[in-house]
Amino acid sequence: FEALIAHVEGLHGDSSAADDGVMPAVPGLLRAVEFVAAGCCPAEQRAALRRWNAAVARRLGVHDAALMDRRHDAEQWARSATRGAAPRVVAKLDRCGAAPGGAPGAAREEAAERYRLRLWCDDGDGLRQVSDDSERPRGAQEVAQEIFAAVGALRRPDPSGPRPVIELVVDRDALEVPVDRWRAAGPGAVLPMRLGTPYPLVVNCPELRELNGGTMLDQWRERWARLETEEPVHIDDATAPDPEAVCGLLMERLTARVTVDVAAHRRTGVVQMCLAAGVPVVLWDRSGEQGSPAVRHAAGASTRQLPEAVRTYRTKTLQRPDEYTGRPVLAWADAGRALPRLDLVDPTE
Repeated sequence: FEALIAHVEGLHGDSSAADDGVMPAVPGLLRAVEFVAAGCCPAEQRAALRRWNAAVARRLGVHDAALMDRRHDAEQWARSATRGAAPRVVAKLDRCGAAPGGAPGAAREEAAERYRLRLWCDDGDGLRQVSDDSERPRGAQEVAQEIFAAVGALRRPDPSGPRPVIELVVDRDALEVPVDRWRAAGPGAVLPMRLGTPYPLVVNCPELRELNGGTMLDQWRERWARLETEEPVHIDDATAPDPEAVCGLLMERLTARVTVDVAAHRRTGVVQMCLAAGVPVVLWDRSGEQGSPAVRHAAGASTRQLPEAVRTYRTKTLQRPDEYTGRPVLAWADAGRALPRLDLVDPTE
């Protein structure tokens, strides 16, 4: 036992003894304990671990300043780990028909369609509802204005942290509504900002995950747990020419990230199959362009950087629309972040 202890205390990790031998190196064990105390323990256990560390350091002759350096590093790491999950605004969007006398043709979607909207903010302390009058129909511009206002109300203790994320909860028929291109309007809207450019915007479709009594929910959670270990899967007309082939690709392993680049008439079906199978991250291009430039642009990004990579591409479609012609859509379902529980109301109301 004594030999084992001596061996562990001799593993110096990120430091080495001074040349004159006067200043002993900080054992890697003490550094590891500082990190566990800073990031993984309740306050009472944290204090106990730090007292133990200080006692071992005194016994080994490790200088207090050297141990405090490791504690400072650990606290910085714990702060960065805490802010790893970006603050978010969750928007539940429900179509409720077109306004009377709406615009015809391509402009109809943005000018005439009406939506019910509920909003929640999540700044790390859980979801809190911030919307009023959720049953009132709104146009696209008003939806954008209210979502931007909710983002502005987020508490951000660290402004240098990640950008807030806008998460749209939609049903299966609204996955390709061009919300990322909706502009805010109204008094004071000097900048014609589109929803998908200042902040990452993703869609989440619980309806598809919960088909068949929720039999794929366990797979969804397991896939999310493998977000950074499983290789992404790319589905195109060559790799998956029919629904059976798509299903085979999805069930071959617990893939967490899929890119879809198939003919426009197949796209909706393939995307919905991916989401129904519990794939948490699905990227596609609603422009219908084969060999999607938007999908290619995001291919080099790590999975956790995809929301920001898609946001960056959307800004380029405004700057150089002839060069950046894609219209990316990113479905993102984080199994570690709760969705709001929707309140049930009396049907007669």
